[in-house]
Amino acid sequence: MLYLLETNWEAIPRSKYGQIEWYEYSYGFVIRAKNEKEARTIAEEEAQKRGNEPARWWLNPDTATCIELDPTGEADIIMEDFHQEDYP
Repeated sequence: MLYLLETNWEAIPRSKYGQIEWYEYSYGFVIRAKNEKEARTIAEEEAQKRGNEPARWWLNPDTATCIELDPTGEADIIMEDFHQEDYP
C-alpha cells in the first residue's frame, strides 16, 4: 500500500512575528508500507537521520497526516511540495 504523509502546517513552530521557522525539515513523504503505523515509523526514522526534526513528529496524528493512496484513478498529481518564503 502507498501512504501520503504531510506536515500539519498549524503545528509548525513560528517566530514571534508569526513566520514559519522550519528550515531543513521534511514536509512530506510518499511511502510504501503494510499499514499506517509502519508508514509513520518509516517516515520518522528517515526524518531522524538528519537529527534536526522534532522527535515523534511523523508518529503523531496532530503534527502529521497520513492517508492511504488509492492506486486506481485517472492520471493526476499526487503531491506537490512547494514553499515560498515570505519576506516582510
